This record gives sequence, C-alpha cells and structure tokens, in this order.
Amino acid sequence: MNIIFEGLKDLLNINIFNSKKRKELDTNENETEIEKRDYGKIYRKEVEFYDNLSFSNSQKRQDSMTRNMDIVLDKIKDETFKLPLLARSILNITSKSSDKFFYFTGNDDKKVIRVAKEFNKILKSSNYNPNLFLKEAFQNLVKYSNVFIMPVKDEKNKLIRLKIMPNKGWTVNKKIGTFLCEEFVFQDYYEDGYGNTKQKVFKNKIDIFHYTFNRESDEIFAMPIWCSVIPVIKKYNFLTNNALQSYADQAITRIIYEVGITKSGTIKPTRQDQFDSTKRLLKETDDDLIIDLPVNVNKVDKNFNSPDKLLEVLETQIYAGLYTSKGQLGSTSSGRQDAETQDENTLNITNSFFKEMEFQINRTIIDEICMNLFGSLDDEIEMKFSEGFNLEERREKHAVFLFQGGIITIDEARKMCNKQTKKFEIKNTFQNLYSKTNSEMSGTVENVNNPKNQYTSGTGTTKKTKKN
Repeated sequence: MNIIFEGLKDLLNINIFNSKKRKELDTNENETEIEKRDYGKIYRKEVEFYDNLSFSNSQKRQDSMTRNMDIVLDKIKDETFKLPLLARSILNITSKSSDKFFYFTGNDDKKVIRVAKEFNKILKSSNYNPNLFLKEAFQNLVKYSNVFIMPVKDEKNKLIRLKIMPNKGWTVNKKIGTFLCEEFVFQDYYEDGYGNTKQKVFKNKIDIFHYTFNRESDEIFAMPIWCSVIPVIKKYNFLTNNALQSYADQAITRIIYEVGITKSGTIKPTRQDQFDSTKRLLKETDDDLIIDLPVNVNKVDKNFNSPDKLLEVLETQIYAGLYTSKGQLGSTSSGRQDAETQDENTLNITNSFFKEMEFQINRTIIDEICMNLFGSLDDEIEMKFSEGFNLEERREKHAVFLFQGGIITIDEARKMCNKQTKKFEIKNTFQNLYSKTNSEMSGTVENVNNPKNQYTSGTGTTKKTKKN
C-alpha cells in the first residue's frame, strides 16, 4: 500500500508540476501574441515604407552573398517590374550591347583565326550566335551582377557546347572562408515526370563558370548594383502616391449646418419641431429657404500638400544610384551636346561591364579552347570588345599623330589601331596608289579640339591640317 501511495503521490506531483508549467507557457505565449499585436502595425508600416534590400543585418547579407542569393534575385526581378525608372536604366545600358563587336588578338595570326572559328563553332552547336550569346550573358551581368555558364564537354574533355544557366537556384556547397567557392549545388537541375527534382554538384571553374561584376573580396556572389537605389525609389513612389491622394482629396468637402446658432456663436432656443423641419429642408432640397431660425454654415475641405523639396532630394539620390541623368530617363529635354555627354556616360558604364565580361570569358572559355587546340596559353590569344566609334576614332588619331611626330613606327601605330602588322603592304596605301595627289594629302594632324564646335557659328571642325 505504501508503494502504491508513493506512486500516486509522485504522479500527482508530476501532474501538478506539468499543469503549472503549462500555465506558465500559456502566459508567455499570450504575452508574445499581445506584443506581436501591439507592434504589428508599426512593423507593417515600416516594411511598406522602407525596404530590407539595404541589408542592415550583416548576417543576412553574409548568408545571401556567401551561401544562396535567391532572395536578392527575387527582389530585383520584382522591383524591375514595379519601378519604371529602374527598368529604364537597365535598358539604357543593355541596349548598348546590341551593336557591340568583338575580335580576337594574339601573337600568332593563324592560331587566332583557329580560335575564332572554334569559338563560333561551339556557339553554333549551342544554338547561339555570337551576338545572341554575348547579349544574354551581358544582360544577366548588368541586371543581377552574376552570370553562370555551364560548359559541356565530350568524352575527351573537349569543350563542345555552352549553356547560360539561370541565376536562381545556386547554393554554395563547399567553400574556403567567405570568398572562394569550390563547389556549387544547383537545386532544380533535373525534374522527373512525377514532379520530383534532383540536385547536382558543380565544381567551380570546371563544371560551371561563374562571372561577377563589382564583387566584394569577402563574398562569393556579387551584390547587384541596383540594390542600394531600390529603397530610395520606393520612398519616392510612396511620397508621390501620398501627394496624389492628397490632391484627389481636394474634391472632398463637408458642409456643417449649425441650426439655432448665430454667426457670433450665440445659441438661440429652438423647438424640436422647428429643428426637425429645418433639418429636413436642408437635407432634401437645394432651393432657397426662408426660415425664422438662425443657421450658421461652415465649410470644411482638405488642402493639397506636396513634398516637393523632399522629392527633389530623393530624385538626386535616384539618378546617382541609377548611374544616369534626368535626360536619359526622359524627365527633361536636352540639347545635342548634353545628349552626347549623357550618351558618353552610359557608354563608360557599359564598357565597365564589357571589360569585366571580357576578362572572365578570356580566362575561362578562350583559355579552354586554346588548351584543347594547342595545349598551352603561350600565344596570349584573347577576345576583345570594340570600344565604340568615338573611342576608336580618338585612338586612331592619336596613333597617327605619334607616327607623324616620329615617336612610334608604322607597325606600332597599326598595333595601337588594332590592325594587323605582318600582312600590311605599304605600296597599296592611298598615298602610294595616288602619288599625284600625295603632296596635297600630306600633312600633320593636330590632336586639338576646336571650341567653335560647341556653338552654332564657326566651322565646327575638331581637326586641323597643316601643310609641310
């Protein structure tokens, strides 16, 4: 009996302890729910007004930039459709890639031609042409600052195809510190007919080529350059919408009839039947009324308030964060000279992306082709993007100026102009073919700018020729 009694006592103590513990847990949960309810509205307003792309939490940014950046890519993709200024800025830069040409250089011209043919062959077998492949890779680099290209190789480990992979779905599987990734895992690499997905491990720089732009030295993925400006644009849109709502509220007016109150505020006693009849007449008819009661009329409406100064400050931050100007976004009209200056600024930004992609392609795809064809990288064969007509024209004029000044040779001048030197036949040049006009065509080109081209009057030339 004692044993049974002790057992019941222990069981009763346990039940009492559990009931007390359950009450304490319920109390804590209730307090938590109350706290969530109290701060819920404030939190929702804060999230609605601001944006967490600024990554005020350093741990959140580290996880996104060193492990998986899908959340960042989703936000960039969503905000591109919501924010026309962001979409316009990205389009201004990516549109410059449509007319971008590329060429190959190296120490051996024959090997350069072989590499160029092999590169075009690989792209053709990948259902790309050179312009389409480079344009798609360039768009990913501009919009997301990251590009993933998968090389497909045959049984002899020879590169035969290339595939630009989606940016979303990559997780770091094996890394050194927070700056070097050895293996990536692609989440949805394969899906069977039953909806099941399988992962695949890719060795970095072997099974997958990862290109980045403006990557921090302590991160694996590159933070898209548009992340810093998105919160500013959201604030701008928030204030603009509020100003529009305030403008629409001007049409809302309220008229208050104070029956039995004079204009001076004196209250005059009024019978209930007089009040009811006056109220009915004021409510049901718009005709003039003749009554023996004082009626004071007050009109209440809303005033329009526009945060112009704050919007101007945000506009300046937006244009700086979008690497553009008002004229390029269509906010203001600009003259020819301003338009050319703005276009030059966009070209400079575009060239920064192209230089980065040029380096990445040379160190991966072109090096892979050279190793397959020649077994070495001694010939320094590289792919280069053209710099645009204006920059090429300046470089060619400068090369001619140095050559005519006796500073460089004809081969060095042609090399500066990205022309071949070994197959150059000087006897087929214009001056030798038309020797009769040689004296008229000879001269020195001054590398000077004429200020008259900035105004409507004057010759408008930027080059002067002097006879020897």
